[in-house]
Amino acid sequence: GVPVLVLGDLMLDRYLWGAVSRISPEAPVPVLRVTEEDSRLGGAGSVIANLSALGAKVHVVAAFGCDVPGDTLAQLLEELPGVDSSGVVRDPSLTSTQKTRALARAQQLIRIDRDAAPPGPAVRARLRAAIRAKLDEVAAVLVSDYARGVLDAELCEELIREARARGIPVLVDPHPNTPFSLFRGATALTPNRSETAQATGIEPKDPASIHAAAEALIERFELDWVTVTLDKDGIYLLQRGEQAGKRFPARARKVFDVAGAGDMVLSVLGLGIAAGCELEDALRMANVAAGWEVEQLGVVPLRRDAL
Repeated sequence: GVPVLVLGDLMLDRYLWGAVSRISPEAPVPVLRVTEEDSRLGGAGSVIANLSALGAKVHVVAAFGCDVPGDTLAQLLEELPGVDSSGVVRDPSLTSTQKTRALARAQQLIRIDRDAAPPGPAVRARLRAAIRAKLDEVAAVLVSDYARGVLDAELCEELIREARARGIPVLVDPHPNTPFSLFRGATALTPNRSETAQATGIEPKDPASIHAAAEALIERFELDWVTVTLDKDGIYLLQRGEQAGKRFPARARKVFDVAGAGDMVLSVLGLGIAAGCELEDALRMANVAAGWEVEQLGVVPLRRDAL
């Protein structure tokens, strides 16, 4: 029942599952005989699904089109317990983002993307109004950035300013194609190793460079703290003013699919903080959850009993 606002780029993930037994006579490509199809919430939708599975009250602010993929997105949101989608903006001017993956057993053959154009001024105004309407109801804001145009400078600046005025933490999982300056003043960023290197010019590869990169993120973007996810080396936490951060090691896992690990960190870390956990405890839970996620094929929500 902990109330959390999720803002970001919502998209539809479609999976075509099947088997390959021959090569096409038309071209040197495998022929996939489809036996199953599956549609899931993708992008920021992964965070929403994670939070719902963990029992949160999720307020969604996003935008997508009045098209068939948009109808599927709306239905999937409707089916999730504890999700309030009244902040979703649907508009005929928008095209819903869709990613279709074709898989032969566990092997992905191809991914086909249909990307949307960024929202226009009228849709952006409706998104800002939806945020203002929800902020007083939530204990944390999670921003899931997939660089599909929902987040812009005016929206982010207003969100961070209004949330800080209310004492509400804002956690951002940034996309490498988005300037991190867009999120200046947020409570925290949760970038991975390569995103951190791109934003700071410092490759986080040993204890000294990891600390220097995390410190640069905090200073440049006026953060309270930062977590840098370091794949097999775990997660590094640095809080403003600390001389040394803390690394939370990863457990050895059999990795099937790294998709969704960053969304899982944002989900569990943000929910833990919203629920009043100590930061380090919330991060320990997020680390465990991310380790579980990479063992799954595709993006799969984590239930509380599994955690």
